[in-house]
Amino acid sequence: MPRAVRLVGEPDRARAFLRALGLGEHAGVFFDPEGHALVYAASPEPPGAVLVWPGEPGVFYDLEGNLHRTEPLPEARPGGGPRLLGVLYSVVDLVESVAWYQSRGLELTFFDPGSDWAELRGEEGLAVLLTFGAGDERRGVAVFEVPDAPGWVQALRAKGLEPAWTRSTGWGRLAAYADPFGQPLLFIDRSGSGSGP
Repeated sequence: MPRAVRLVGEPDRARAFLRALGLGEHAGVFFDPEGHALVYAASPEPPGAVLVWPGEPGVFYDLEGNLHRTEPLPEARPGGGPRLLGVLYSVVDLVESVAWYQSRGLELTFFDPGSDWAELRGEEGLAVLLTFGAGDERRGVAVFEVPDAPGWVQALRAKGLEPAWTRSTGWGRLAAYADPFGQPLLFIDRSGSGSGP
């Protein structure tokens, strides 16, 4: 099951930003409170988040061409900051994509075709989040879960970080940021009373 998220960029340039988020660091790898890793690596790949599955170094693509990596994973270490939920991928066929990820052993934990959102996860792993949308980039968005998105926005503003946008939905609130390399990061809370992830 995926246990890390990989972003393109130099770890040294990302360090101050990730410390502002409160993530723990060990040997250049950043960890959330549950020990899931956020890894930056210089790469010729286009920017964006990629789920990392344990295994020999390699890449594979999902049904719709979204990139995933396999590589030896760092030892899990409890860190800090927000909980790394997983990676959000845009897909054209939500039903077929859900079935494809289930065939890889992930369990469907939320699916609402009306909201164009699905969430799948493996035991102790990170989530694969799917939303309807056609994009040219076949890279994902790193998603973090926080208890209070507006409170999180205020705390980050105090550190000089402004969101790209904020939004409320029936199931909760979202705030989008960009890392120092322009890669999107999404912070969500599940505070709403409506159905949703």
